[in-house]
Amino acid sequence: MKYKDMKTKRLQNALLFSSSLIAIIAVVFVMAYATAMAGNRTAFSGKGLVKEVNNATKKVKVYFTLTSKSAESVAMGSTVEVDVKDAAITKKNSAGKYVRIKSSNIAVGQELSINGTIRSDNSLSARKVVVENREFVIKGKLLTIDDTQKFMIIRVGTSNYKQKDYVNKNVTFHYNKETIFVHLGKAQKSADVEAKGQRIQVQGNLTDVEQFDVTRVYNPI
Repeated sequence: MKYKDMKTKRLQNALLFSSSLIAIIAVVFVMAYATAMAGNRTAFSGKGLVKEVNNATKKVKVYFTLTSKSAESVAMGSTVEVDVKDAAITKKNSAGKYVRIKSSNIAVGQELSINGTIRSDNSLSARKVVVENREFVIKGKLLTIDDTQKFMIIRVGTSNYKQKDYVNKNVTFHYNKETIFVHLGKAQKSADVEAKGQRIQVQGNLTDVEQFDVTRVYNPI
């Protein structure tokens, strides 16, 4: 009995050792795999304009105007597809607070700030996406208006958008037949507007790369 007990105990110890060894090997393998996978992902950040949205795949094509150094060769100055299905997406609401939105709320023409990872195949996966506000309200002096080409040039006095970049500079604004012109509280035809250096206010949205598209003009203010 004593011999059988010893034999059984040795067998149990052997099995326990084998199980422990297998567990250690498994842990080492998992850690090595995780390290390898982490090594195949590089963090990046960038900013760009939405060119296309695929709600089925939850991917957007973005023209990157700014990137971190890690993404320069992959995305800078190019239109690149970004996977946003696992991203936390936020946008500022009318109260000025950032709120979560769905990927289906992203639209062509919007500017996005993106933080995420570059995968081993150089594809981009977003972790955090912020839809930037590209609305503008600008006041200044009307220097030129061309109702045939539908543009005006304004010497900017104040701006709620990138003030340091545009104040005291001559900036071109584009309008169309849908743009509303208001003269002293009454509707006005764009063809009747003359550039006399008068102070005006324009508001609208930026499209493409820093193109000011005007939706409403107050002439004069």
